[in-house]
Amino acid sequence: MQSLFFCLALLVGTAVAHHVGECGVPRIQPALEAGDRIEGGKEAVPGSWPWHVQVNERDGHHRCSGALVDDEHVVTAAQCVWKLKNVGELRVLAGAHSRDSVAEGQMSADVAEACVYKGYKGG
Repeated sequence: MQSLFFCLALLVGTAVAHHVGECGVPRIQPALEAGDRIEGGKEAVPGSWPWHVQVNERDGHHRCSGALVDDEHVVTAAQCVWKLKNVGELRVLAGAHSRDSVAEGQMSADVAEACVYKGYKGG
């Protein structure tokens, strides 16, 4: 499982500052039902998953998702950047609710560094 994760070192201190609260407890409660799934599930309540981020290419194309670990780091799947030659091509988007519109409070930051688990073999 560790081989699937890597961290992105980000410059998002100010982007996340207004989302600070009790760790793992969203200010806006999600509407969850038994059997809810990540894929093929229901639309989330805006703001109910404040640690969720999008990892996008600079042109806005969605590459993968991740989760904030602190105000400078994101954890996601290694395959997200495994073969990427330049992490400067990526931006992290926090506070988004839809890929098709801009949300109030939405912020982005350039990726400064990617750390892939050295035992990751790809695939």
